[in-house]
Amino acid sequence: MNADISTLKSLLSKGLYLDNLNEMIEICNRIIAQVAEPLPVYVLLSIFYDIYLSWDERFLPVEEIKQTESLFLPSLKGIITLIETSDDKSKLWNALNDLTKAYVSWVKREM
Repeated sequence: MNADISTLKSLLSKGLYLDNLNEMIEICNRIIAQVAEPLPVYVLLSIFYDIYLSWDERFLPVEEIKQTESLFLPSLKGIITLIETSDDKSKLWNALNDLTKAYVSWVKREM
């Protein structure tokens, strides 16, 4: 699992692009099968998948990608770090709430 988390962090640092999103979806699916508490990884998987579906097969202005990255990347990176290093459930819970707020904001913008 640690190798998958490292790869996930590396891909995320490169940005939210279709190829990266597809790889991150595959990695999350692998991680889910390996962890005792899959909820945080499932949330990541769901967000990566929703972004992928929203962006697949359409032209994306660079500005839209940058706005989405600024909305999601801090929370996504924080959650991945917490999955990897922390046993503090309250920190993870707060990070998941922050990510959920970002997701709701993004969905409203996509409508």
